[in-house]
Amino acid sequence: MPTRCRCDGQGLAFGALGAVLAEHFPTPVRYSGHAATYTLTNLVGGAATPFLAAWLIDTSGTTWSIVVVLVAGYAVSLTMIHRTPETRDVDFYADNMNVVAAR
Repeated sequence: MPTRCRCDGQGLAFGALGAVLAEHFPTPVRYSGHAATYTLTNLVGGAATPFLAAWLIDTSGTTWSIVVVLVAGYAVSLTMIHRTPETRDVDFYADNMNVVAAR
C-alpha cells in the first residue's frame, strides 16, 4: 500500500530552515552557527512546551490559554521574519562577524 503525503506547513518551514539559519553566519562558522541555533531553540522551546501547556490547563481550566500562547508565539515569529535582514548581496567570504548586522 503506498504511503500518503502529509500536506502540512511543516515541510514548508523545514525546507527553508537550513538556508535561513545558515545565511546569517560567515562561511568559517556557518555550520557551527546553524547547529547551535537549531539545537538551542529546540532545547528551549521543545523542553518547556509540555510543562507550560500542563500549567496553563491547570491554572485556567481550558485549552484556550494554550491557543493564546500559540497566537502570541506566531506574532513574535512574524515580527522576527519581518525584521530579518535581506542577505542577497552580503559577501559570505568576509571575515567580519558583523556583516549581516551592519545591513
